[in-house]
Amino acid sequence: MASDKNDKTYTLLRAFINDQLERSQLEELFALIEEADEEQLHIAIRSILDEEQTPENLDFIHERVELLQEDILAKINPPQSSPSKRKLSSLQIAIGIAAMLTIVFTITYLWQFGNEHSGTDQSIASTIMPGGNRATITVNGQDFELDTDQGELVLGADSLFYGDGQLLTTTGVQQSVQVKTPLGGQYQLMLADGSQVWLNAGSELTYNTGFGTDNRALRLEGEAYFDVVKNPDLPFTVEINGQQVEVLGTAFNINAYAEEPMVKTTLQRGSLAVANNDQKLILKPNQQAILDKDAKKIATRDVNAASIVAWKDGIFDFHGMDVEESMRVIARWYQLDIVYKEKIPSVLLGGKMSRGVRLSTFLEFLEANFDIHGEVTADRKLIITRKSK
Repeated sequence: MASDKNDKTYTLLRAFINDQLERSQLEELFALIEEADEEQLHIAIRSILDEEQTPENLDFIHERVELLQEDILAKINPPQSSPSKRKLSSLQIAIGIAAMLTIVFTITYLWQFGNEHSGTDQSIASTIMPGGNRATITVNGQDFELDTDQGELVLGADSLFYGDGQLLTTTGVQQSVQVKTPLGGQYQLMLADGSQVWLNAGSELTYNTGFGTDNRALRLEGEAYFDVVKNPDLPFTVEINGQQVEVLGTAFNINAYAEEPMVKTTLQRGSLAVANNDQKLILKPNQQAILDKDAKKIATRDVNAASIVAWKDGIFDFHGMDVEESMRVIARWYQLDIVYKEKIPSVLLGGKMSRGVRLSTFLEFLEANFDIHGEVTADRKLIITRKSK
């Protein structure tokens, strides 16, 4: 396959990247991809991206990756189609989807690691991979390293097992259970009552066996997103830094890292009570309770909860974050020490990015959009400087 601009595959690829492909063209592209030479396909994609290298396109590509499967299925087999038009077999659809997924991830890869126009030194940054599914669980002093290929652990009433049913260990009565993610780690948990927890990097969740039967009490350090099953007879409570969150059934996020000056509790759905000493506030959806650790006071503000909890879906959302807060997020995910060479840049960041990218991609984003330069040393220090105008 040639990469000439008149080439049919090139034209269809370019239309796909810009979300301008009709159903009939998508099927044609499937057929051409199956016959294409892989190296020439990569060349064609690189050529297209060289023409259209903008941060907006990068955001668009990441969103396309997330929505790709349902989008393709809808185009191949739209609800309004008559049975006579549904000619593709299940096997053909599967092949087509797999082929297109390969294209999009190839596009993302070439964008992230093949950009020759960036001013960022990527020699070290390009080797630093993002975090992943990593955690340990401690049951009465015995440590278990969780399977990185699993990603979900079910914390049953008397046993711990992975989402696919594989048993990890059994638990006894009145035992303490602690789940801990390292820097650069994350893990999803299913609690004994059916509630779900997404544990972010550098976090720790502790509970006692009996959870879901005679209590629903947890302790948290770090950050977690909770989707709680409703049970009016057994309130769900989370203790963090002397503050207590109590819910019946709701979805919310708690950010309580030791290095953060505030404890932030964000409600996405339902309602919950946040209490500290003699203060007690009731949150509504898209509200956030902010506990000032020094003043020991709680205040509330309106927020976009979807933006704050985007991390659990694999997205960095920097809207409203200043440089310091953003760098702390990055440091936890890529296991870095942040060093400011000069005065900390006084700027609010914005934009979204996949948490699945190498560090070099984030540094390109930072430099291209905010004139902030990041350089990584061999001992994983990220040195931040403001580019001169």
